[in-house]
Amino acid sequence: DVVHLDPLWLKGRKDKRLDGCHFEWDEDAFPDPQGFVDWLGERGFKLSLWEIPYVYNDSKMAREGEANGYFARDPDGGPAKPLENPEETLLVDFTNPEAVRWWQDKHRPYLKMGVAAFKPDYGEAVPPDAIFSNDTTGEQIHNLYPLLYNKAVYEVMREEHGEAMLFSRSGYAGSQRYPINWTGDAPCTWGGMAATLRAGLSLSMSGISMWSHDIGGFWNPKLFEPPDPTLYIRWAQFGLLSSHSRFHGERGREPWYYGEKAVEVVREFARLRYRLLPYIYSLAEEAAATGLPVVRPLLLEYPDDQYLLGPDLLVVPVMNAEGRALVYLPDGEWRDWWTGKVSTGPRHLRLDVPIERLPLYARATANIPLAPETAPTSS
Repeated sequence: DVVHLDPLWLKGRKDKRLDGCHFEWDEDAFPDPQGFVDWLGERGFKLSLWEIPYVYNDSKMAREGEANGYFARDPDGGPAKPLENPEETLLVDFTNPEAVRWWQDKHRPYLKMGVAAFKPDYGEAVPPDAIFSNDTTGEQIHNLYPLLYNKAVYEVMREEHGEAMLFSRSGYAGSQRYPINWTGDAPCTWGGMAATLRAGLSLSMSGISMWSHDIGGFWNPKLFEPPDPTLYIRWAQFGLLSSHSRFHGERGREPWYYGEKAVEVVREFARLRYRLLPYIYSLAEEAAATGLPVVRPLLLEYPDDQYLLGPDLLVVPVMNAEGRALVYLPDGEWRDWWTGKVSTGPRHLRLDVPIERLPLYARATANIPLAPETAPTSS
């Protein structure tokens, strides 16, 4: 159970135009960081912090990096600037082993105080003409850069805690070694939700065995309005039956912002997720051992709108406001999770689905381990 802080944990971020990083707490907002971490821990929560590989050029960290050659260079020999926020930031060179250790050392005080995870955001904005310490150009290293970035963060977490988990936006072949990725800043629309599932299933088939997404979508095309409550509920049902569940967006994504019905439905699906944790954890162990994805596409019939959660749970997110769903049941017997009714596949079902439910089926022969509804993840 994790509380995440996005860029505003950083000193001075509220006065900047765009994102950058320097690993300094905003002590006006958080006068006692250690006390805050401890307070969360006493209530069963862990803390995650946001970061970005672009260092604010007016920070102490920028001066350190320039003095030691820790930034990529531009063609004129100066520090390279990322394509995002080039006016305010400089690009870290993760091909330089000393720069990697420097970046990792910036994490250690936070990991020692009990911060449990980091969110390595961005990583895509490498300028093509940047020059790195291994003599590659930005054009050559563009795809590899986020892998080196994520690797650096993951490894320092393993060194300090013995285990690690990231929430990374960018990635490349091999990113499954430094889990997990999330699917980026999706729009708060039905199309955004559908595209998120398609992107996630593509990740599953590309060697990324666990992934996450922003429940409700991140941004609204209607100028910072919150998502439609029906969309929010349907996305929450989908998200709480994913490998990793995250409520996140440019505005509040807690269910009480979306009405009593949202609170009721999210509570029920959160309880279901807690009960399914032994099953989901076993899938994560299988993924680590074999590479099999936790969320598995039904490739032949429906490659983009339903999936298997492991081998035994069939999940069909509702992708429209009307509550209609077309379900494909594969060969075998499938038990409706909610009613217990067993149906035999292969067959199609056309359903009108109430807002309190989503189509969820278990193989009739499966023995799915369940935990008590109230168990915290730490138990």
